[in-house]
Amino acid sequence: MAVAIPTLHTYHTDDSRPVQLDFYPPTEYKPETEKYKTLIFFHGGGLVFGNRKTYPPDGVMSRIASKGWIFISADYHLLPESSLDHIRQDVAALQEWILKNSNGLRIDTERVSVAGASAGSFVALLLLDQWKTIKPRSFVNMFGMVDTAGKQYTEPRTTAKTVGWNTPTSEFRANVATYKKYLTPPFGPRVWDDHSPLDNLNNRSGLMGWLFLEGKVPNLINGYDVDAVWDSNTAFTPLKLISSAFPPAITVHGDQDSTVPIDDAYALAKAYERAGIFHQLEVVEGAEHGLMPPVDRSEYWEKVVSFLEEH
Repeated sequence: MAVAIPTLHTYHTDDSRPVQLDFYPPTEYKPETEKYKTLIFFHGGGLVFGNRKTYPPDGVMSRIASKGWIFISADYHLLPESSLDHIRQDVAALQEWILKNSNGLRIDTERVSVAGASAGSFVALLLLDQWKTIKPRSFVNMFGMVDTAGKQYTEPRTTAKTVGWNTPTSEFRANVATYKKYLTPPFGPRVWDDHSPLDNLNNRSGLMGWLFLEGKVPNLINGYDVDAVWDSNTAFTPLKLISSAFPPAITVHGDQDSTVPIDDAYALAKAYERAGIFHQLEVVEGAEHGLMPPVDRSEYWEKVVSFLEEH
């Protein structure tokens, strides 16, 4: 199943530069007569690196396209040059852009859902908390980084394997000066369309790996002080936002995920249970972060699509 070529749109402007999204029409797109269900997706990258073309869920995209869904993949501001407030501004601007363009693009604002992969689920939860005019029908959480006050983010890790690298931890720690430059004011221009490769310790993906390795993800989210000590009571986490106003959710998460441990999935399930909202948890046995091969992901993408169609 092929995915259509997207069209590029600017949904927010910051520092005179465009914050953009890719708009993928459904397989049979008839904007003159139809309105379409829409899935909004936010990419991963630890809130530090990546862009709208980073690991989009092709298996979901192709399946929903054939069922008449629009797919939108949006950039958003990245830390540390930006803050949570900048991401919230993106989320607000995206709602306004959809309301303004829904007739021309034939987006059915009554049938919008949201999805995130890894750190993208963090952004998706901000959206679900903020949006009041458009009320998403469902949430797809793909191995999401959602419990950022948990010990998996506040305590150091023993090997770089737990942040997706085969590099000795000593090589990360040899680059501490480089990473601290990112975290020291005054910051450079804000970033939201990063293209850092994963095999270079000196770029933004290396910064992400170091923050996870050292248990300093809350430092990034809460104010960039690398010497601060955060705990579950003081660190911001999107889990605290979940309320009975949130839509039903499905989570797909590998039980061998060493970057975003499956504890995040269980924490989200508990938060949903406390709020009295339906949550479907799909644990993928043997899967690493991103449901990486050799796991066959097709049955889980089918479950995600069925969930979207039902809600």
